[in-house]
Amino acid sequence: MSRVLESDETGSLTIPADLLGNSSAHSRYLVENDGQTIHIHLESIRVGHAERMRRWRDLADRIGTSSSTERSAVEILSEMRR
Repeated sequence: MSRVLESDETGSLTIPADLLGNSSAHSRYLVENDGQTIHIHLESIRVGHAERMRRWRDLADRIGTSSSTERSAVEILSEMRR
């Protein structure tokens, strides 16, 4: 679902409750600005976008440094999970 929202004269943005899905009263949200994109996640459920990207880059680096062996990708990933 997409909807255009407009900030008020102070620059504040109000997000209507129906866009937040099954939000309950006093729910806390993690809001991250990634350049031109804003990511909003329930705080208790999701890891933030920046943290997901950091973990993804870390995994890619670990796989990249492990690729110089004779082991299969399955063996390398199994070892990384330990």
